[in-house]
Amino acid sequence: CAKLLSTLLQMIEEDIRVTAAQNATLIFVGDYIDRGPDSAQVLRVLHQLNKVNRKQVICLRGNHEEMLLNFLADPLGPSNRWFRHGGRNTMASFGINMPVDPKELKQRDLLDLAAALRSAMGGLMLSWLKGLPLQWHTGNIWVVHAGVDPFRPMEEQDRKVMLWGHPDFNIVERSDSQWVVVGHRVVDHPVKRAGRVHIDTGAVYGGPLTAIRAEPGADIRYLQAFHHG
Repeated sequence: CAKLLSTLLQMIEEDIRVTAAQNATLIFVGDYIDRGPDSAQVLRVLHQLNKVNRKQVICLRGNHEEMLLNFLADPLGPSNRWFRHGGRNTMASFGINMPVDPKELKQRDLLDLAAALRSAMGGLMLSWLKGLPLQWHTGNIWVVHAGVDPFRPMEEQDRKVMLWGHPDFNIVERSDSQWVVVGHRVVDHPVKRAGRVHIDTGAVYGGPLTAIRAEPGADIRYLQAFHHG
């Protein structure tokens, strides 16, 4: 949702200006592609932001970026999984058309589609995507895409769990006073509870695009951009 992203970035910029927080770090929680119509544009915006200021703009990898990279690494593997979860939308955003039913694709088709996507994305963007980290933290605040294992120390989390989630993440409260901020799972409104902060408010389904502002000694604040402006 490129328009919402642009609006929210303007809101963040104004908030930073008003609060004189020029050293603020922007953390994006992954899943920049697939569900909406603007995957290519969103990637270009984030890539440029990160390129201009690598230290203060951190883009984490989500499971949808993982599926895209898996398809490019092995087009003849279980690529239909990505197509079923919005991959066709991402291909279309880069100007690549696909048959309505991905099951009709032959091996040659899959190889050609992967080559076309690599060409459309370009080497710099692909290298950037491959290098996206899985987590970021400061103090007792951690940011990952999908969730963590509440029984394991944050420093020892499994990459698959951080990308796809853990069945106990929303059930068991952490006992180490750490707060974990995630996207991945759509919620009606931002949720802060029991060591968890959920900020994916379903922008692609008509909900707002949400950011949180967290700083030492202060409670979390929310910034939201809505489709109606």
